[in-house]
Amino acid sequence: MISTMLKIQLPDEIVTKFESEGPLDKVVTKRLLHAADFTSEKPLYITDVQRRRLDRLFGCNISSPEALIHLMEKYVTARIGEVDVTLSPVLLSRLKTRCFGKPFETFLSDLIVRGLEEYVGMR
Repeated sequence: MISTMLKIQLPDEIVTKFESEGPLDKVVTKRLLHAADFTSEKPLYITDVQRRRLDRLFGCNISSPEALIHLMEKYVTARIGEVDVTLSPVLLSRLKTRCFGKPFETFLSDLIVRGLEEYVGMR
């Protein structure tokens, strides 16, 4: 690995936070290595405490941003025909308890069609 010396000015409070984790040069290097791939204008950083909360909510270990996105898509999307309808996890859960013997996809499709027909005055 090629080393490059870099001189930067950091606010005292940042230096204090970093020094509480270990030698400043090692902590800054570690942080930069972890953040090197975050090139977005608005990246989301999740602390270990927040990640553990998400692990508990979803009942599995979330190891990457892509895994989190996949779980979110799984829990909030219902496919009706060729249309994906995004619903809250709570709503999906409650709807699934009300389909009474019908396949859930059929139940949901019928419910949406009926609701739309009522909305436009067809029922």
